[in-house]
Amino acid sequence: MSLWQRLRHLVHQLEQWWDRLWQRWRQTSLQQTPVTIVPYIGHGTHHLLRIRGRVLQNRHIPPATASDSIWRNLRNIYRRFITAEIPYAEVTVQFDDQQEKVQADDEGYFLVELHLEKPLPPDAYWLNVELTYDDGQRTTQVTGSAVVPSQNAEYGIVSDLDDTVLRSEVINWFKLARNTFLRNAHTRLPFHGVAEFYQALQDGVTPGIHNPIYYVSNSPYNLYDMIEEFFRLREIPLGPIFLRDFGVGSDYFVASRRHKKNRIEDLLALHPDLPFILIGDSGEYDASIYLEIIKEYPGRIIAVYIRDVEPNRPDTTRDQRVKLLAKEAEKAGCEMLLIGDTLAAAKHAVEHGFILPSKLDDIAAAVEADQP
Repeated sequence: MSLWQRLRHLVHQLEQWWDRLWQRWRQTSLQQTPVTIVPYIGHGTHHLLRIRGRVLQNRHIPPATASDSIWRNLRNIYRRFITAEIPYAEVTVQFDDQQEKVQADDEGYFLVELHLEKPLPPDAYWLNVELTYDDGQRTTQVTGSAVVPSQNAEYGIVSDLDDTVLRSEVINWFKLARNTFLRNAHTRLPFHGVAEFYQALQDGVTPGIHNPIYYVSNSPYNLYDMIEEFFRLREIPLGPIFLRDFGVGSDYFVASRRHKKNRIEDLLALHPDLPFILIGDSGEYDASIYLEIIKEYPGRIIAVYIRDVEPNRPDTTRDQRVKLLAKEAEKAGCEMLLIGDTLAAAKHAVEHGFILPSKLDDIAAAVEADQP
C-alpha cells in the first residue's frame, strides 16, 4: 500500500469516526428535523429501471434568483457541501404496482434496480417513481423520475457538463471557483445553441421517437440540484446526470478518467444495440477517454464532438493533441471533430443524418443571439 493510499485510508477512518459521533448527536437532539430525499434522474430499459438518490437532513436551501448576492450564493454552496446525511436509511421505491425497499449506504446514497414484472409500452420514455422514507417518527415522500430510450431510438447521446454545456472554465482555477461558488442556476451560462442542438439530437429524424441523453461529469453530487435547475431554466433536455460522491472515502479522489469511462461503459452494456454520440471538450481528457471507448467498442460510437475551450486561440497544444487523437479515431472508424461552436457540430449532424436539416436555422439563430 502506497503512502497516499495509507493516508487516504486514515483520513477515511477519521471521517467515519466523526460521522458516527455526529449522527449520534443528530439522532438524540434533532430527531424532529425534517428529512428530505434527493432523487436523481434514473434510467434503464423496458425491463429494468435503475433508481438513485440520497437521504439527507433538510438543507434549507432557498430557491435561487438572478439577483442573489455573492454571499447568498456562497451560503447556499456551503449548505450543499456541509450535508447531514441519513446513513443506512431505508427507502421504499414504487413504480406502478411494483415496490422494493433499499438501504442507503453510510453517506445516505441509495441505488435500486427494479426488474420490471410487466414490460413497458413501446412509447415509454419519461417515467415517474415514488420514493418514501419512514423511520417511525418522520415520513417524507417525493416523486422521482427515470428515462428509458424509445424502442426505436436511433442513438444515445453522452455529454460532459463543464465547458461542454456549462461555461465553467476548468482550465482557469480562479474562474472555475468563481463560476462554481459565486454564481447560481440563474447566473451560470450555457454555451451558444446547446439547448436547441441537444433538443434536435433528442428528437432525431424519426417522428415520435426520443433519443436518450445522459450527462457525465466529475462534479460532486452536492451540486446536483443546482445543475438540474440550470437545465430547466435554460430548457436544455434533461436526462440522467452521473456525478461523483465528494466524501473522503468515496471514489472522488480516484482518477476522473475512470469515472467517466465506467459510466459510458455501463450505458453501452445496458443498451447493446444502441449506437452513441459522445460530446466533450478539449480542456481535460474527454478526447482520449472517448478514443479508448471507440477502440474498445468498435462500431458503437458514430460521432464525437469536442468543444474547443480556447476557440480564439488557434492551434494550441490542446488543439494539436485533440487533432492527433482524431486521426486515431478515424483509423478506428469514427469521426472525432474539434469544434469552435455548437453550430459546427450541428452542421456535421445534419450532413450525417443525425438531426433534421430544418433544425439548423433554430440552432444558428440561438448561437447568434446568445450572449457569453
